[in-house]
Amino acid sequence: MNREKKIEISTLGGRVITEDKFQEKWIGKCEKRHEKVEDDIFKHLIEFKEHSEESIKSEICETVLKSLPKYFGIEEAVEDYIKGVKDKYFLSVNVEDIPVGFVSLKDHNEFTSEIYVMGLVEELHGIGIGKKLIEKVEDHLSEQGQGAMG
Repeated sequence: MNREKKIEISTLGGRVITEDKFQEKWIGKCEKRHEKVEDDIFKHLIEFKEHSEESIKSEICETVLKSLPKYFGIEEAVEDYIKGVKDKYFLSVNVEDIPVGFVSLKDHNEFTSEIYVMGLVEELHGIGIGKKLIEKVEDHLSEQGQGAMG
């Protein structure tokens, strides 16, 4: 049975909105959906993990940095980073237990730290993983009483 409703223009008076209002509502709806998708990705696929074992830190650092020759093309510098992360705070980001990125911090004193080195496989650039990695580091620093990075 085909039931088509007849819509008359006079009945749409309270439902018609301006283009600006439509754009505002549509963009808001899209942003909410994007946030939900992002939340789902971070809840189900991505895990952040602190490491203290020197060999694991060096291995993750080496794997990620050597996958980024466009950004880390100087072999001596990469080797220095691989050695340098051993005694520093180290947080990896993993997709289904596979390390795909990391950040390592250099502490200057009880009040000041800086990012020593950070890397994320290029295929995952631009989707918010690096931002989340920095947020996790800021949480760690806050817990240590160092506040947020500037």
